[in-house]
Formats: sequence, C-alpha cells, structure tokens
Amino acid sequence: MSRAKNSRCLYLFCYQNDQSVVLGTGQNQGMLDGRIHFKLTENQDLINEFSALNS
Repeated sequence: MSRAKNSRCLYLFCYQNDQSVVLGTGQNQGMLDGRIHFKLTENQDLINEFSALNS
C-alpha cells in the first residue's frame, strides 16, 4: 500500500501462520459493509522492522 506524503494510514502488526505480517489501510470513509478493509502493506521499512523484532 503506497500513500501520499500527508495522508494517514492505520497499520496492524500481526501474525499469520507463524509469520509476522503488516496490514494497512488508508480508508477514511465508511464502507457499505460497515467494515474497515486492510491489505498487506507495501511499506518495506515497516515489514523489515517488524520482522526484525520477531527474529
């Protein structure tokens, strides 16, 4: 997930199948289903730092 310089993102640092993963969203409005939608982040710095904490 790539975002503009001044935009806001919400990140979740979690584990899936014993692997550390970083999910993110830039969603700033409600969705029809009432949920917040996350996807794997493309921010390699966050991925690397979170993985380093868990090794």
